[in-house]
Amino acid sequence: MKRWCLTTGTSYRELAALLGQATSTVCDKVNRRVEWQNRDYVLLRKELGLTYDFIQEVDADDVERVLASASHNEIERCLTNH
Repeated sequence: MKRWCLTTGTSYRELAALLGQATSTVCDKVNRRVEWQNRDYVLLRKELGLTYDFIQEVDADDVERVLASASHNEIERCLTNH
């Protein structure tokens, strides 16, 4: 997720707003100090199309595919609708 945020220009603050959480909580999740919750997976999938494996960075091919197709404008549109 850290790489995705950097690649797409998405801030932790924007993710936090989408998830209804504190920026520090999202930072902890992205940096693997705190586990992502089921609710997080559902919202990230529904709103941004990100899979569980992608969020966990389990499937390198999935990570590369999503990063290659990520459009900052599309992501920003999703984030600003919340």
